[in-house]
Amino acid sequence: MVNPRRARAGLLLAAALLPAALAGCGEAGPPRVALHPASGRVLVDGAPAAKVNVRFRPAADPDSLDAPVPFATTDDGGNFELGTYDAGDGAPVGRYKVTLFWPDRPPGPRHPDDLLGGAYATARRTPLEATIAEGRNTIPAFEVAKPAARPSRPPAKGRRADEVDGLD
Repeated sequence: MVNPRRARAGLLLAAALLPAALAGCGEAGPPRVALHPASGRVLVDGAPAAKVNVRFRPAADPDSLDAPVPFATTDDGGNFELGTYDAGDGAPVGRYKVTLFWPDRPPGPRHPDDLLGGAYATARRTPLEATIAEGRNTIPAFEVAKPAARPSRPPAKGRRADEVDGLD
């Protein structure tokens, strides 16, 4: 039979130790760096571009796996606010190579194609750069051009061109 005094003492001990145990369960990672608010805009062929994925990679070492990479996705007006740990929380001070990826469809079984043709998709290729300073940052708009349309594929064998899209 369980001794009620021992059971009660065990519960009290567990309750006393729980906060200390939970405090040790946090993720031990690198310390967070100071962040500064940063916003900007993406224009494609002069018009605001919605749903463009924006990433800021450190210019000195764009392939670093340890460096924070501020990120954002543009809204319907082409505007974005950078976040590093959480959406919109800001970016560390520094010089960055800016990558843009404009998906042609929502995520799904197939990886989306880049409506910008990959011209700005990697830190090694992009000509875009920005600098984040202490305090509030308003980054000048990134004005980019959509690549020329790719030549369309010929219709499937045995089908007329006007049948390809389902029109008769």
